Amino acid sequence: MWRHYLGSTAPSADSVPARRDQLHHLPTAFITCSDIDPLRDEALDYALRLLRAGIATELHVFAGTCHGFDSLLPDWEVAGQLFALQGRALRRAFYGA
Repeated sequence: MWRHYLGSTAPSADSVPARRDQLHHLPTAFITCSDIDPLRDEALDYALRLLRAGIATELHVFAGTCHGFDSLLPDWEVAGQLFALQGRALRRAFYGA
């Protein structure tokens, strides 16, 4: 999956925050992933590492979904739930609680 995102560049701490050794200086995180996703375990690990580093982290795993389900089925109720969560997270980030 990283090859699709980074091309021939290897995933590094500069291109992938989850590859950083030190996380304590990162901002609040909002992480979503699909249950059937090649990147799921990495997302879960990153969320746990952030929490252990004291970073406020919101994690949502969408059961029974595949990577990109929101693009494949944008009118699906579950995609709507994801979009609503993303919208709330953006509002909090830009306008506060």
